[in-house]
Amino acid sequence: MHWNLYLLKIDGEFEIVLAGCDLVPNRAYDKVLPTTEKIARQSDKVYFDGERLKLKDGEALLPLEELNTQDDNSRELVSQKDEPVVFDID
Repeated sequence: MHWNLYLLKIDGEFEIVLAGCDLVPNRAYDKVLPTTEKIARQSDKVYFDGERLKLKDGEALLPLEELNTQDDNSRELVSQKDEPVVFDID
């Protein structure tokens, strides 16, 4: 798997606008940075200063195990919802 951050230069600064694994971009980006799963899944906690990725003030990256646990918990909540009603043509 290839984890990447896709950045656009907006008002002279790079902003991460897309992050993920094995993505197929549908537009031109100013910069694409290969990264790790841990960073891509928490891209809102980092920024690119033009040379390096840096952690935003007051932020901390969670370990993958904790991210996976959070994902499992959110999947359980989604699966507990009522089944959707499917409408068909009479």
